[in-house]
Amino acid sequence: MNVERDQHISPPCLLTKKIPIVDLSDPSDELVAHAVVKASEEWGIFQLANHGIPAELMRRLQEVGRQFFELPASEKESVTRPADSQDIEGFFSKDPKKLKAWDDHLIHNIWPPSSINCRYWPNNPSDYREVTEEYTRNVTNLTEKIVGYLSKGLGLRREALKEGLGGDKTQYVMRINYYPPSDSAIGAPAHTDFCGLALLVSNEVPGLQVFKDDHWFDVEYINSAVIVLIGDQIMRMSNGKYKNVLHRSIIDGEKTRMSWPVLVEPKRGLVVGPLPELTGDENPPKFESLTFQDYVYRKIIKVLPMRRKRRPHYSLYLSLSLSFLPASMATQGQVITCKAAVAYEPNKPLVIEDVQVAPPQAGEVRIKILYTALCHTDAYTWSGKDPEGLFPCILGHEAAGIVESVGEGVTEVQAGDHVIPCYQAECRECKFCKSGKTNLCGKVRSATGVGIMMNDRKSRFSVNGKPIYHFMGTSTFSQYTVVHDVSVAKIDPTAPLDKVCLLGCGVPTGLGAVWNTAKVEPGSNVAIFGLGTVGLAVAEGAKTAGASRIIGIDIDSKKYETAKKFGVNEFVNPKDHDKPIQEVIVDLTDGGVDYSFECIGNVSVMRAALECCHKGWGTSVIVGVAASGQEISTRPFQLVTGRVWKGTAFGGFKSRTQVPWLVEKYMNKEIKVDEYITHNLTLGEINKAFDLLHEGTCLRCVLDTSK
Repeated sequence: MNVERDQHISPPCLLTKKIPIVDLSDPSDELVAHAVVKASEEWGIFQLANHGIPAELMRRLQEVGRQFFELPASEKESVTRPADSQDIEGFFSKDPKKLKAWDDHLIHNIWPPSSINCRYWPNNPSDYREVTEEYTRNVTNLTEKIVGYLSKGLGLRREALKEGLGGDKTQYVMRINYYPPSDSAIGAPAHTDFCGLALLVSNEVPGLQVFKDDHWFDVEYINSAVIVLIGDQIMRMSNGKYKNVLHRSIIDGEKTRMSWPVLVEPKRGLVVGPLPELTGDENPPKFESLTFQDYVYRKIIKVLPMRRKRRPHYSLYLSLSLSFLPASMATQGQVITCKAAVAYEPNKPLVIEDVQVAPPQAGEVRIKILYTALCHTDAYTWSGKDPEGLFPCILGHEAAGIVESVGEGVTEVQAGDHVIPCYQAECRECKFCKSGKTNLCGKVRSATGVGIMMNDRKSRFSVNGKPIYHFMGTSTFSQYTVVHDVSVAKIDPTAPLDKVCLLGCGVPTGLGAVWNTAKVEPGSNVAIFGLGTVGLAVAEGAKTAGASRIIGIDIDSKKYETAKKFGVNEFVNPKDHDKPIQEVIVDLTDGGVDYSFECIGNVSVMRAALECCHKGWGTSVIVGVAASGQEISTRPFQLVTGRVWKGTAFGGFKSRTQVPWLVEKYMNKEIKVDEYITHNLTLGEINKAFDLLHEGTCLRCVLDTSK
């Protein structure tokens, strides 16, 4: 039997046959379970009657869906999937010139709450959210009941298949399909569902067909029924006992058909295979255990090349496949062309270019950067003063995004993970990482310092074949970047990426300088030189540590009002005094402060910061980065008499280990992040963003890289 051939050379349908019907109102739970199991074994599809979802709720679900699709195109733009997006969520409308048969559709996650992106939930009609949330509550309860029956049919605990799909972390994805009248026979070509289970509601227009006994059958709908389709993952977990049903959709020539499938699927990284309780010497596993992500990838790679060779509906199947495909799989292993801001020369405007980003090699991760912020370190290298600065390059090191793909041997992150790229690596293997004395890491420094990747000593960026250097091992002024896996921190997927991108540099540097490097104690006196983002983070850290006096020092008095919000309770402007600032601070604090922090990168200020510390115990921490060739100096007596001079990089934080912890603290409202963001622009406006940074009125400007 060749299903691929039969579905295209046969008429749209040969027979009409009723698929099994299961009445959940039957008082005998045993009979209901038996009916569900038998239908799943023989057909892989059945209709549920009296399922408990109110008929009025189903009517409203269909009504709000129909109202959305009948809106003018301009009103759907807010939830439309961007043309160049790799996301599966959002509204998609077919291009009749390119795709002559397929549906318009709206996809978005509905459960669990942590997976929901409200960006793709329509605001019009106004009751869309209310109806969908109520339907979600009902459909998740119904799913647990069905999966419980299926587990029982395998002789297992009722929770067995639910746990195999991920338990409470199982994903529920709503997909609303809209098939306008068309002369095309096929709306969706034949396929089985990648997920574990699909629960489908349809309007009154028929169109679903299933393949059984070498024939295609029309599905006759029962009013208000829910159609249940067994997907690939439950088939695999049951070791083939339950069938995954091959099905397709046809389009009516006169009426609009709509359907509302809810896809119940594991998270991408969950390993799914035959349940151990069902296999043994007499019943070996029939399927390989794979992560859900790898399963989908392998299935599509296996099927699509065959269709490309001989099938007129290849483009239709590709559209179907990619809509179920985890977001990144369409590009895995491929060179991606995207927008990036390229610095060709020092002090020359950055140029927005189409940049080619190669796939990750062993030990590398390719990340879709969604948001990136500007830091003075980027400006420093762009100025040409950085001895390690190489041109042309792609700057940027404070960002957040989503893993698109990983290279061989990468185990701690996978496609779909939300991450923050970190310029300070953490391999956990080198002598620095093992020492317990520093957050520095030596594994990839020899490559990142010269703008290349460790594996082959080459760049992953190019423009028309010409290599473009990496920067700080991150290069986040690009829609896609490739970094070493030891430089990626996996974070809470519910954290807002347009905010937590700041936790890639400036904010942790300031907080950590206080908490990790200086270890400020309650009741201490603290002086902070420079009230930019890092200086304000130092103030916040000092306040959290219990410092009693937090003295801000800056030549711009207007900064004091903002600094108060972060914990600064005294302010000194050096321009208001005739004598050196260190003498001013010593007089002000009865001999000097307990801790001082230089957050500017000026060697003269570094000396002043040390010399304003109290004799015998004062500690000064250098946070700012001085220009190339600069040297620090002081009288040795300053150190002999007990003052300590030290520096910090990334605030002493271990990047992969502690950045997720910082994100957690932000989510718990224990540290500030939003308050540092003064401007929001797009990647295309990056030169304007640098102008704002130099004007001194900008703390952090966050760039949306999609625009």
